[in-house]
Amino acid sequence: MDVPDLGHGVGLRREHYERVLSAPTRVDWFEVISENFMVSGGRPLHVLERVRRDYPVVLHGVSLSIGSADPLDDAYLDALAALALRVEPAWVSDHLCWTGVGGHNAHDLLPLLVRRGEAWRPFDDPDGLLDGDVVFALRDPAVPAGGTDA
Repeated sequence: MDVPDLGHGVGLRREHYERVLSAPTRVDWFEVISENFMVSGGRPLHVLERVRRDYPVVLHGVSLSIGSADPLDDAYLDALAALALRVEPAWVSDHLCWTGVGGHNAHDLLPLLVRRGEAWRPFDDPDGLLDGDVVFALRDPAVPAGGTDA
């Protein structure tokens, strides 16, 4: 999969909100931690929508837990899909790790054990993340959400 060169980006943090909203920046795009915006409303989501009107955004998660022994969390995937539909990111990414098991979240990015010589797949259904209403695919990042490239 080809990932577009968006230029120079930074992580959008709460400390940046006022500066980013007050005037144009020299930043080409912003990365946001998906889980911080997987909510139904509030100021952070409002800020993200305003930023997205002017800049490409990339969603980067830290809790997909793709390497867990547990199945992927459908509620998490639904919330991520809803955010992706709302924000129209240039791409969606997450860590290839596990973050919990048995319904317990360790709030850490835990490494995967892979033994030399073993074939390994991070989850049983590689198409599982593409099922449903959203396919996490690339779009033209130069076009603000809701805009056109014509």
